[in-house]
Amino acid sequence: MDDKELKRLIAESQKTLADFLKADLRLGLTFAQLARTEADMGDMPAAIHACKKVCQVLDTVARFLPRAAWVSSKDRKQIETDFNRLKELLAELESAPGAPVNN
Repeated sequence: MDDKELKRLIAESQKTLADFLKADLRLGLTFAQLARTEADMGDMPAAIHACKKVCQVLDTVARFLPRAAWVSSKDRKQIETDFNRLKELLAELESAPGAPVNN
């Protein structure tokens, strides 16, 4: 394998990782919205379940983001923005009256 092929494989791998992280974060944002809706409807078991899914997404992204050393700056910015937004949404859910989750 030559240098050019190796660089191509690394770039492809990093793009795949970025796509995975962005998709997982979109799923986490959806679970955060679901948790809020379920809590508003009074279905605390469903809200707690959705919050646990948000935590799983945050854990996954935190674990894989350091491996994304060569992700494009545009992708990295989006991933970090969505990651921080998801952490904020989880904190809001945790601090709301009748909070569905308290970590």
